[in-house]
Amino acid sequence: MIENSSFAILLVDTHPFYRRGASSAIMDIWQRVELHHATTFIEACEKLSKLKIDIVVTEIDLQPQNGIELIKGIKQHYPDVRIIVLTHFKEEDYILTTYNMGVDGYLDKSVNQMELARAINKVLNGERYYSRQNSELVHSRIKMFKSMKADEVYQKLHYHKNYIEIVFLMAHGFKNKSIAEILHLSDRTTSVHRSEIYKIIGCQTSLDLVLWAIEKGIKNDPDLLIKFDKILSEKVNLN
Repeated sequence: MIENSSFAILLVDTHPFYRRGASSAIMDIWQRVELHHATTFIEACEKLSKLKIDIVVTEIDLQPQNGIELIKGIKQHYPDVRIIVLTHFKEEDYILTTYNMGVDGYLDKSVNQMELARAINKVLNGERYYSRQNSELVHSRIKMFKSMKADEVYQKLHYHKNYIEIVFLMAHGFKNKSIAEILHLSDRTTSVHRSEIYKIIGCQTSLDLVLWAIEKGIKNDPDLLIKFDKILSEKVNLN
């Protein structure tokens, strides 16, 4: 049983209140756990390079890079390290992005001690743990994405490599000039693409297009969320 085994956890969180709370919850359950802390992305990377860590429990809201970048680095350089996100972010975008990246667990910071312990125990035993609500969201969206990608209109948009990306970026509030810069297109080419997209979807305004994209799930497409996660994070930080 994991409860009687020795293992190492790295807690990554900027706020001492949450680090102390998570530490206390973990130490109350496991007597032989080796517990380490990091307050920033850089400190977390340093600890991972020097220590033998079994599981990282991390917030998404880190500095200077966010937790998504930390997860990418762990997946690339320490593939055997398991990851649980413990965050105040409840947005679907983050839940779906981290799931698609192979994160082992995703918990809201409001969880109690026993659920945190349950998540750690399952993840250390090779299982994934998403809270019931998050798990239902993930599975319903995966089902929706499969249905969406079989849709005739989606297929027409997907025929041109930039069309789906333009719809996705519009759904996240990017304007024509920004979209052109992100996709390395001219303003005119982007405008022409948008006009063609309007015709394919059968809408008249950008609001109609955005509402259609949200309804069809393109706004939360996990592949596009990962592809544009840095751009989306920068947009959030600017706002």
